[in-house]
Amino acid sequence: MKQYSLIVSLMLFSTLSFAQNFTEKFLKVKFEHVPEGPSMESIRQNFRYEVYPLHIPAHPSSKTKLAAAKSMSDLMKEYPSSWLSDYVSTEISVVSNGETKIAKGIDGTLTKAQRSLLKAADFDTKVIINIQYEQENAATRKIETHNLDYLLAVVPDTEASYSGGRKALKQYLKQNVLDRISDADLKVLNRGSIEFTINEKGQVEATQLIKKTGKPAVDQLLLKAIQTMPQWKPAKTGKGIPVKQQFEFEVGNPYGGC
Repeated sequence: MKQYSLIVSLMLFSTLSFAQNFTEKFLKVKFEHVPEGPSMESIRQNFRYEVYPLHIPAHPSSKTKLAAAKSMSDLMKEYPSSWLSDYVSTEISVVSNGETKIAKGIDGTLTKAQRSLLKAADFDTKVIINIQYEQENAATRKIETHNLDYLLAVVPDTEASYSGGRKALKQYLKQNVLDRISDADLKVLNRGSIEFTINEKGQVEATQLIKKTGKPAVDQLLLKAIQTMPQWKPAKTGKGIPVKQQFEFEVGNPYGGC
């Protein structure tokens, strides 16, 4: 009986193999292997959990540097004055508490109004620089007008930092966030983010859930991890005076979620 079952199994396997080979060869239909999704180990290893200053992606600049700036190249180190020579106009906008103030110029040298505007910019203020300039088109040899937009954020001279450094912060977040999320939740987790402030004493305050992960229990876990963090070293001005600084904590599964 066992021998009969073995013979039947071998015949069935041969028939299926022949059918697949025949279909692929004569009917031009290819049976492709469907790859499996990422392993749980891979998801955990690549899971994103980062804390960074809230100003990102704006370029950071301290009040001291802004107050000392005399030209556009002082504000935009990535764009030296030799790159932008034929100015049409310049405009600096300072956005703070929903109010926008604007000062205009005509070249790479900051006007008195532009410098005054920069000196008055406070922490967490957004500075938007718009430059119109002319440049010759290498193909047509015609002069064309282009726009350059550059975004700055006013940050303390010394930014707030976790007492044990970034490596210690990463370890804290791993132990109190990543290691406490179940495999089932981690697979389907949406990108989530929390904003918080480090006050003048280095303590966490003003914690807000900005983007939900889709799992209420995980959202509460993230909030608790941030709210109960060990004390930080507070941000300081150029004169050594402690000030507040805002941060964002972001988590997300690189293989899925929104």
